Amino acid sequence: MIVGADDFDRLVDGANDVEDRRELAAARADDDYMPWDEVKAALGG
Repeated sequence: MIVGADDFDRLVDGANDVEDRRELAAARADDDYMPWDEVKAALGG
């Protein structure tokens, strides 16, 4: 199957989004998740 460059980019982006969400869910399940507001506060921002 031949896929156009734009379609390929969308497929790769979609796959990356799925992986990111899977990793976030795993981090939250492991209680290894820190909300962004807490990160900023810890860094003095």
